Amino acid sequence: MSIFLGTLFLLAGLGVAYSMRAGTEPADSMATLRHDYIIKLVTDPALLALNLKEAEQAHGEYEKKLGHRDDNWADWYAQYMANMYRAYL
Repeated sequence: MSIFLGTLFLLAGLGVAYSMRAGTEPADSMATLRHDYIIKLVTDPALLALNLKEAEQAHGEYEKKLGHRDDNWADWYAQYMANMYRAYL
């Protein structure tokens, strides 16, 4: 399981618990948690490094299928990372 998916499941549980304590709607608390976590993902060097390592593994598989080195690797990484972050919106 990817780090992103594992964290998303964790956040889902936290959002329900948070809303039960705070008396807010689950959707509202989840939106806040998702926003806060996305900010943390792009500002915490350790989390960013883990996500880059995940992207590196996925890109390695992509290059194997491609059959050669991907000279356009930066665009591939950017799209992969954007898709990972978009999963939280």
